[in-house]
Amino acid sequence: MNRLTFGNGVLMLLGGQWAKYLIQIASLVVLSRLLSTTDFGLIAMVTAVVGVASVIGDFGLSLAALQAFNLSSLQKSNLFWLNTALGVITGICVALLALPLANFYDRPEIAGLTLLIATTFPLNGIAVQFRTELNRRLEFRTLALSDVFGQAAGLAIAVIAALLDYEYWALGIQTVAGSLVSLLIVAIASKWIPGWPNRQGNIGGLLRFGGSTLATQMVKYASSNVDSVLIGRTHGAAILGIYDRAFQLVSLPVHQLAAPLTRVVLPYLSRLSPGTLDVPLQKIQLGLAYGLVCVLSILASASEPLITIILGSKWAAAAPILEILALGSLFQALGYIYYWLFLSIAKTAYLFWSELFGRGLMIVLMVMFVPYGPEWVALSSSIGLFVIWIFGTIFAVPRTGVRVTPLLSIAARPVGLFVTSYAVCKLLRTLYLDSSGVSPMVQLLVLAGAWFIWTTLAVILFRKLRQDVAYLVTMVVSMAGNRRTGKVDPTT
Repeated sequence: MNRLTFGNGVLMLLGGQWAKYLIQIASLVVLSRLLSTTDFGLIAMVTAVVGVASVIGDFGLSLAALQAFNLSSLQKSNLFWLNTALGVITGICVALLALPLANFYDRPEIAGLTLLIATTFPLNGIAVQFRTELNRRLEFRTLALSDVFGQAAGLAIAVIAALLDYEYWALGIQTVAGSLVSLLIVAIASKWIPGWPNRQGNIGGLLRFGGSTLATQMVKYASSNVDSVLIGRTHGAAILGIYDRAFQLVSLPVHQLAAPLTRVVLPYLSRLSPGTLDVPLQKIQLGLAYGLVCVLSILASASEPLITIILGSKWAAAAPILEILALGSLFQALGYIYYWLFLSIAKTAYLFWSELFGRGLMIVLMVMFVPYGPEWVALSSSIGLFVIWIFGTIFAVPRTGVRVTPLLSIAARPVGLFVTSYAVCKLLRTLYLDSSGVSPMVQLLVLAGAWFIWTTLAVILFRKLRQDVAYLVTMVVSMAGNRRTGKVDPTT
């Protein structure tokens, strides 16, 4: 994969992800006003538990297929049937959990909702290899469109269902409709028909790689969802709904902008020799850190007016949770570069141990502090993410041969810039805005102005920040120009 292909892939994916991001924001805005906090809490109760089946069902095979240098037609077909079988099996297992889950939460509505969600697992299992086929052919535009149209279709159907007073069912229908539409698009666009299973298509190596990443994904999933289980069990669906909305507002920019870049970054890094990874990793870290830390800083700085404006006044209790989760997610954003590094060089053991220690601590803290309320659960999550990043920085990355000091230096600049911008806004809120009685829109405008002015002054005053911003602008312009002209620019 040359620099032109990599740059174009990033632009196409980011364009699609921004469209998907806007649809998801629209979903938050519209559905939060049409449905109750309890409706969102009920769907969160289900997905927090049954979502682990999607991790088991994938078995790390999608990452294994992306990381593989060569993949024969027989291997592709075998992977398709294996993913399909895993999807059907996990769907059946989830359906069998319907009554136990309803009893665990003491909410009979959960049984039917779980049965509905169970239908998405076969759909997603069938789609895996079609998506991988498009990814390996670098058809990022089609992948982006499948995500966007799936999200749009799901939202449209959910709004109709909510208007017809289907309540929490609207959220379940949204998930199923999105999966179905996305599957149809990738299956048709791939123009690939799987053959029958064949023993000559050996996928043992792919299974070993997938299995080695599965443990990490399981640990990550457990720690990312135990908060919802604990809050739902301890405080009920309404409080969980409030926590879930704050969590979704933070996770959208992180997962919907950074996670899909795995489709481009992982194949790109996997084709580089180990001794040449430093510079590409530093460039990727620069763009990723500035982009994500900037968004998270804005969310933390204006959490209160943003919650009221985006979701409505009934969700005001989500503001402090949003602020805590946004600050903690800074370290998750910085840690993505470690995740891609470990996968690209097949050092999944480093990834596992980096995640295990921090996420184990995260779970322990959540269990300890959940009686004190959702803010303490959010703080436990943030502490765990910080520990994961520290462990990877000090112990794991140095063992790969990649120099960690330049990565830290690059990350420190956007973190320092945007954390101080947040501190200015926090001080402004504490001293003046919280007791002023002004409207949420006025508060948002004041905080946005203060954030922008401080950030701009810092960039003007500090040479390193000016250089970073100039480089990022040049890189984006260059990639956009390359896409139009078809020329390779070595500076990107």
